[in-house]
Amino acid sequence: MAKQPKQEPSSKKVVKNAQSYLKYSGMAFQMAAILIVGALAGRELDERYQTERPYFTLILVIFAIIGAFYLTLKDFIFAPSAQGKDEPSSTDHVDKT
Repeated sequence: MAKQPKQEPSSKKVVKNAQSYLKYSGMAFQMAAILIVGALAGRELDERYQTERPYFTLILVIFAIIGAFYLTLKDFIFAPSAQGKDEPSSTDHVDKT
């Protein structure tokens, strides 16, 4: 049997794959930024109020984790199934006078 040459992936598949990589890497950076901001803000509050233990850091990091998971899950669950869903359609601006 003769080997069939590999077909190049279509440009739409390549673009779609690149978009998903960018989306998920962006989500990782977003999560990291939220956690870093929460930890730094908590540390600053602990230093300002001279707490015995890092209570503010702990509380803000917990809130940051919850917020980061919420935003990530929101992006997974409510992701638009097709491009253009975020844009208003032409029927949204109809005058009913």
